[in-house]
Amino acid sequence: MKQALYTSNISLEIGHFSLNKISASIPEGKITGIVGPNGSGKSTLLRILSNLQKPDDGSIVIDEKSIKDYKGKELAQTLAMMPQAKSSLPNITVKELVQFGRSPYKGYFRSNSYQQDEQIVEWALRLTNTEHFTNRMFHTLSGGEQQKVRIALALVQKAPILLLDEPTTFLDITHQIEVMELVETINREEKMTIVMVLHELQQAASYCDYLVVMKNGVIAQAGKPKELLTSSFLKDIYDIEAKVKYEEGYPLIIPIKGKQKVNI
Repeated sequence: MKQALYTSNISLEIGHFSLNKISASIPEGKITGIVGPNGSGKSTLLRILSNLQKPDDGSIVIDEKSIKDYKGKELAQTLAMMPQAKSSLPNITVKELVQFGRSPYKGYFRSNSYQQDEQIVEWALRLTNTEHFTNRMFHTLSGGEQQKVRIALALVQKAPILLLDEPTTFLDITHQIEVMELVETINREEKMTIVMVLHELQQAASYCDYLVVMKNGVIAQAGKPKELLTSSFLKDIYDIEAKVKYEEGYPLIIPIKGKQKVNI
């Protein structure tokens, strides 16, 4: 399986937390989920992959080229990042926000690219089903609507690799499913390599082709969900008692009531 990017011995210390010799491979054209308990280093690893956080040691290679050899705009045309949702942006329309994603392609001599930029913005809004929000102020949208617009913002970079940090956090179940279905559609129709941090292990089991499992700042396991997700895995990684059944070929995680540790 061809790799879109890989890391070798990535290490980082921040206060009392550290990532220790992280070596991971991300398969090309697949959806990879980074999962693990809270505080295991999932989002930190994603920030390192996006070059937003510099590691203390180790290397990252994208398409057989060291990330250190990419210039700013070149990297932005290769890899797009949607960070965790923070506070809403006031006084900006949806279209204006998404247009910012075309910045890596702008320059002093690229004024003739306006029409192409507009076509790509319209494509991203249409793909994310947010074109009817074009003239709405971004901060007036619901959480799920805002998240889809953020994905559109990343999509207009037209990068072959898309990184998503907790794309379903704080969303209700309806919007969680909408976002995950959108991610799957983008992967299928655009053949993009997608890497996302997920807290919901069931979502990872249902939508990811490959998992990188983190615990205490190291990679504990990696592989296909059907190979990894077992009762012993859930006990080892999350310290929970659960059964794993299969529905329509996908793992279904069922916690065993009365068997969980509760600290009061």
